[in-house]
Amino acid sequence: IPTFTLIHGTPGDGGRGFVPFIADRALCWGALDRDVFVQAGADPSKVIPVGCPRIPAATEVARHDACHEFAKGTTTRPTVLCAISAHGRPRWREVVAQLDAALRELPGLRGVVRLHPSDGEDVYAHIKARHPNLLVRRAREDRLADLIAECCIVITDGSGVGGDALVLGRPVVVMPGEPLVQGHTRVLIEE
Repeated sequence: IPTFTLIHGTPGDGGRGFVPFIADRALCWGALDRDVFVQAGADPSKVIPVGCPRIPAATEVARHDACHEFAKGTTTRPTVLCAISAHGRPRWREVVAQLDAALRELPGLRGVVRLHPSDGEDVYAHIKARHPNLLVRRAREDRLADLIAECCIVITDGSGVGGDALVLGRPVVVMPGEPLVQGHTRVLIEE
């Protein structure tokens, strides 16, 4: 029986933990990922870039492009999307507090914090209680493409949302200071 492994995310530290593949084929997001696996010793014919299933056709974003609407003057509050993960990231509280403080100085902007699917209700409750000016969205509440389409810039601590935003034509700011820059964050910074 032929087998394959579907790799979710970027390979991170030189493909460590993935190569050698046990499956017959490895399905990855793109050419950058494929190159990492090949450099780590994978057979190039067994690594197949298939794209990221979260990224819809660009036409979906074009239909409700918030940046375009703001430029035309048909919307009054452009959105800053902050995609964070509390899991394993010690600075998430600081990032949210900095966003809230910055947006208080820029009242024409709206702030949305999109939580990682692994973040629990405690993270949601913390942000809602301490930062009532920010709209907090659980991962299951909105389609990611819709949130990206509604924003003019994405701030991330290394979430895959940053990569999605770049593909969909949004500028991305990667928050510095995580103890180990790897995975999505490394790809965002280096590419």
